[in-house]
Amino acid sequence: MFSQKNKDEIPNDENVKYALEHENLYQNKELCRLLMLDIENNDFKEKIDTDNLTIEHIMPQTLSNSWKQIISDEEHDKYVHTLGNLSITGYNSELSNKSFKEKKKLIKENSKIQILNQDVINQDSWTINNIKKRAIRLSRILLNKYYLSRITDPSIEFELVDKLSLSDLQRIKGRKPVSFTLQGANYTAKTFKQLLIEVVQLLDQDNPKILDSLIGFRFSERDISVQNPLIGRLPSSNQSGISEIRDGIYLYTHLSAVNILKELKLLFKFYNISEKDFTISVRKQ
Repeated sequence: MFSQKNKDEIPNDENVKYALEHENLYQNKELCRLLMLDIENNDFKEKIDTDNLTIEHIMPQTLSNSWKQIISDEEHDKYVHTLGNLSITGYNSELSNKSFKEKKKLIKENSKIQILNQDVINQDSWTINNIKKRAIRLSRILLNKYYLSRITDPSIEFELVDKLSLSDLQRIKGRKPVSFTLQGANYTAKTFKQLLIEVVQLLDQDNPKILDSLIGFRFSERDISVQNPLIGRLPSSNQSGISEIRDGIYLYTHLSAVNILKELKLLFKFYNISEKDFTISVRKQ
C-alpha cells in the first residue's frame, strides 16, 4: 500500500491519507479487513461479531451490463479495490455482482454494518464520485483514531549515543554528531560543521552586536590552529571553507571536530554562557 524507500522511513500523515484514499487496499486482505472492522467497531463497547464477515466490493469485481452503463473499464480498474469501494458483509454470495439497487436493498434490510454503509444506503446510484467521497470519510476516521500528538522532549534520543561536553575534546575524535543541547533546548546536527553554524546563528539571534565585534578577530593559534579570522565580512569569490551566518558575515568552518569545540568554548565566553549549558550527543562507537 505504501512503498518505503529505505528501512528507516516512516510515512507521514499525507502519505497514509493518500494510500487509504487511492491505493489497492484489497491486495492485503488481512490488513483491509482489520481496518474496516476497526472503523465499524470504533471504540464502542458492543462489538460486531466478525467471525462470518468478509470483504465486499460495492462496485463488483466483474461488471455486469447495468454497471458498465455508469462505470468505464478504466475507472473500474482504478477504484474497484480502494477503500472507498469496500465494505464488510455476511452476505457476500448473495450480493455478488448484482446491480447497485439490489445490493443497496439487501444491505439496508439485512446488514448490521452501519458506519461503513451509511453513505452507501443513502445513494440512488454508485458512481466514482461516491467512491472518492466515501474514501475521504473513511480515511479521516482512521487518521483521527490513530493520530499521535507531536512529542518534543530533548531527553529522548532515537539512536545509541554518548553525551559529551566541551571538556571531552579527546573523545570527540572520529565521532559523528546526532544532536546538541544549548541552554535546555535540543537541536539536530548531523555534522560538526552544521553544529558550529547552527550554534553561532542561535547565539547571534540573541545578541547580534557580539558577532559584529568579533569580525576579523584572530583567536590564539594556541587555542585553534587556523591562520584565517574565524569571523569575517563578505569574502572573495575564490575563498573556500566558509559559511554564511547572516547577510555579509561569514564563518570559517574548515575545522576539525576538536577545533570546532575549541571555537565554541571561546565563543561561549563572549556570550557569557556556561559550558555546562551545552552538550553534544554523538553516536556510540
